[in-house]
Amino acid sequence: MKNQNIIILTKNLSISTIKYGYHNINIMISNKRPSIADIFSKKNYFLIRKDIKKDLGALLHLINICRKRWSVTSELKRLIFSKERTIYKLIMQSPEINAIYGSQFNSDLLNKTSFHTIRLIDKNKFNLYLYILYIISKIKLFQDLNTKSIICMNTTNLTFIKMLINLYPKSAIYVRFIDCFDSGYINLSGLKKLQDFASNKPNIHIESYSLYDAINHQIKYIPNTINVDKIINQNNPQYKFNENKAFFLGVVNKERFNTLVQLANILFSAKVKINFYFVLNNLSSSQINSIKQININFKYDAIKVIQYISYIEYIKLLNDNNNIIVDFYRFSTNEGYSFRIPEGIIFNKKIITNREIIQKESFYTPKNILFVKEDSNKNIIIDNRELEQFLQNFNATYSKRDLDLFNFNTYLASHGIE
Repeated sequence: MKNQNIIILTKNLSISTIKYGYHNINIMISNKRPSIADIFSKKNYFLIRKDIKKDLGALLHLINICRKRWSVTSELKRLIFSKERTIYKLIMQSPEINAIYGSQFNSDLLNKTSFHTIRLIDKNKFNLYLYILYIISKIKLFQDLNTKSIICMNTTNLTFIKMLINLYPKSAIYVRFIDCFDSGYINLSGLKKLQDFASNKPNIHIESYSLYDAINHQIKYIPNTINVDKIINQNNPQYKFNENKAFFLGVVNKERFNTLVQLANILFSAKVKINFYFVLNNLSSSQINSIKQININFKYDAIKVIQYISYIEYIKLLNDNNNIIVDFYRFSTNEGYSFRIPEGIIFNKKIITNREIIQKESFYTPKNILFVKEDSNKNIIIDNRELEQFLQNFNATYSKRDLDLFNFNTYLASHGIE
């Protein structure tokens, strides 16, 4: 789909509109009611979050009547009936993740790749429309023999995988999981069926971003990666530092909020400057008071509250003289890494994390990476001697082997995309 605007409508936004994009698709997150002209524009399609549906009223019906709703159905139809003849396809579960991946592609690869947003995390529900399209996909008229590689995220839907095999018989299909299996987002019974199905299908490959899940479920482990060359060329990062300054930016739930506040106090006592950005949709009064009190005690804005920003804006904040990057888990100590770990290694930053699995990695060393333990009440535990050793040098160094492990271009090449 060329030159399209995907407008994500949601109330959970502190400003009216955020814009970012990839290739020929622009993504806009907005809390404003669209105008009639917006709806009738040929370029605009709308992805509507549940929190804003009631507020749209008659506009929601108009969007549906005009077939301007960006949905799983529209994207499934696009897979079969589109005239795009790209040789690579990325199928993600949200436009935002598509944008993160798309922004890392080099320009020559963008012209060879089509991006799709198809969320198929269904709990064994029968999808009649998907099944009809699966039957249609058996018609050879719709086959695409040019596509070489397909990467699809977080799906265990066998009907969908079989449809891809019908449509792209010469393509390798990589099913990648970017959420941990105990998060509730992955259909575990569906995963077992997918593994059994793929066991005699050499063109289907299953991988996880989590080392823990990969070991336990006997699938390939590949961590999240980023385009090293592109990010470095765009940002001119700083590699030498003369002070300890800890950076965090991420979505914060109640548990994460409490552990990060504890960490901020410990690091401040160790004379580390705090530069935390909490991405919060709804702040409780106690959280607001905690942040205000910390900033008063520290005598500067150690914790800032922000809403969603683009990845490019994030990288600029990360490289603002921060020598330490903080990466705390969302669900489990054994979940896979976010992009924070590869960013830390690529930009020679020290890392503070409570992800237990990191201690099994070849790049783990206490002088570069401080592992934070937790007790049964989610209180963090940091050994004073380990913290002192960690803070002795401002700069971290990692090997080329470590860089290659998290290099997006290396990942693409291993999946036949180059």
